[in-house]
Amino acid sequence: MLTLHVGLPKTATTAAQRVLTKAAPDLSERGIDYLDILRNREGIAHHLLPAELLERRAADGPSASALMAHMRETKARHTIVSSEAFTNVIVGPRRETFLKFVEALAQSSPVRVVLVLRRVDDFFTSMYLQSAKVGELRGPFETYVASRRSWSAALFQGLRAIRRSGSVEQLVVIKYQRGPNFLRRLLSFILDDEAATEVCKFGGSRASKRLTVKGHALLLGLDEMTERIGMPLERFPLIRALEMGRLKFDDDLKDFDLIDKDAALSLHCAAIDAAEAAGEKHYKRYFGGDPMPEGPVVKLETNLLTPADQDALAAYASWMRNRRRPAARALP
Repeated sequence: MLTLHVGLPKTATTAAQRVLTKAAPDLSERGIDYLDILRNREGIAHHLLPAELLERRAADGPSASALMAHMRETKARHTIVSSEAFTNVIVGPRRETFLKFVEALAQSSPVRVVLVLRRVDDFFTSMYLQSAKVGELRGPFETYVASRRSWSAALFQGLRAIRRSGSVEQLVVIKYQRGPNFLRRLLSFILDDEAATEVCKFGGSRASKRLTVKGHALLLGLDEMTERIGMPLERFPLIRALEMGRLKFDDDLKDFDLIDKDAALSLHCAAIDAAEAAGEKHYKRYFGGDPMPEGPVVKLETNLLTPADQDALAAYASWMRNRRRPAARALP
């Protein structure tokens, strides 16, 4: 059996991959192989496969070929491959390549696909904050959402294509739920209940922390704030300082929304309609009765940071500069 864990992003995927990586030797004794090839630089996820599928029209690249060869030769009863980047293949123009890839794999082993669904407005918010946090985008949230209006339809059409392909023995669609118990639930679908209970002892869940409003506004407009305070700011040490609370701003908000109730409802209803049109019943069953966001709606802009906040930021930058400056040696 081969299980492809394909996302979505921001649904405890990284936490699951860390646990599976740490538990791999123990899983191997159970006949379960968390594939130790084709992983990313961190060594936990199999991102090389979807990256290759996105570049090619045929599933004949070196990464796909390596997995197919592995499945023909493996003695393991269950092999697991995990990458949330498969989502980009399923919703994009290379969907047919993914289906051909799965069809080829099914020649040597039954294939399961596991995907976690998240309510679309909540998913877009989480993805936007993460992308802005690490410097992958700089535009406003409204522009981000507008560019992804067709995303829901593409996702549900992709799931329909997987179901109809005839190559996937089982498509498992799970509801994402925040909380400490979700990781174990996800692992129980990727593995089984007994193995999930066993591997959870390895921990490995470093949840991505949601920053405050001002923290996110700072990271979205980092270049502007760097010029404003006249001192260099390195993004990833800054993220760590914000997450650890070493850098704080006055009158900040931890709980907030980027989208108002009406806009969220519009996205949500469009996703329900797209799922129904594709014959996918899970989305409405999982999220149809969910309340829409009620928190304060904010627009992330650097002008949220007051002069006092900028002074705190400059003090942090000065501290970081002095911390890295080599100590002067005493003269002999």
